[in-house]
Amino acid sequence: MVLAQQRADGPAEGPVDNYVHDNIVVQADVPDDPYNGFFLGWMDDYPSALFAPGSNNRGQDDRYWAPTADGAYVRFGWGEQPWWKLSDFSATPGDVGGRYLSAAEKDQVLARAGVPAEPSADGVDARN
Repeated sequence: MVLAQQRADGPAEGPVDNYVHDNIVVQADVPDDPYNGFFLGWMDDYPSALFAPGSNNRGQDDRYWAPTADGAYVRFGWGEQPWWKLSDFSATPGDVGGRYLSAAEKDQVLARAGVPAEPSADGVDARN
């Protein structure tokens, strides 16, 4: 999540040159709150330059996985708009070249990082 806030200690030029790239985001669904499952959101809480082309804020080549299909939940945010589908979001500067991981790729990435692919048998979700 990239969040631009108007703060006394913020940079005078505002949010510029933020580059979110080559991340892997794996998450569970949040069925009770379809707006609380962002993979990547670019947001501001004041009229900032976050989305201005000259600010050079952008994302690239991030990879994502969730158990439900693309479009089931709001997963992305850019330009004060929620995006439900990666193909639509990738048309913004928010994440050019982003893609979904297959289940096998997700399991491989988590195994390499030592993160369990599923919650433990005791019901404690060690993935959080």
